[in-house]
Amino acid sequence: LEDSGGVFSTAIIDSTGSIHIIGEGGVGQEDIYGVALETVDDDIDNGVIKTISADSQIIIKGEGGTGTDIVDSNGVYLSDIEVYAGQGIYIKGSGGSGEALEDSTGIAVDNTDIKGSKIELLGTGGSTNDPKKSITSIGVSIYNDSTLSTRANEDESFPILIYDQNDGTNGDIIISGYAGSGLEDSGGVFSTAIIDSTGS
Repeated sequence: LEDSGGVFSTAIIDSTGSIHIIGEGGVGQEDIYGVALETVDDDIDNGVIKTISADSQIIIKGEGGTGTDIVDSNGVYLSDIEVYAGQGIYIKGSGGSGEALEDSTGIAVDNTDIKGSKIELLGTGGSTNDPKKSITSIGVSIYNDSTLSTRANEDESFPILIYDQNDGTNGDIIISGYAGSGLEDSGGVFSTAIIDSTGS
């Protein structure tokens, strides 16, 4: 089975409150993400990047699906989008499990900008009984031209409020990754992103 994911969206999502996105992949082989949010190629070619924005907080939780010979089973997959929240952004993802895994990363962030008053990513790579049959199972992978930032710029139209006394909006960026079972790539956290924090 292909395309047995939990939540897939290429839409612009904008809320004056909070956004909660929760998904769990099914049983299959390809594209069995828990949550996949992306901009399609035609929009990218026309200079359109999809945004997910909330005045309050954004919470995304995804669990990859299961199968015998899995190609893609990321917990949360963000590609070519912009995520903005006036308050905190919390993303939790777990890669799928199966007899053979090609890619079961917990949280995969590809060419995506994430900006909020606090950012927290928690990812766990998928698992298999035979690590020799697993290629990539990273906890959190952030790559290409991705950016994580809690820094508010005066010229931006979207406000980010930082309050040191409030743990939910204190400018911190927290990335926690737990490796799964992968023969080639099974680290906790992999990143080539620009990370800019006003907290710690």
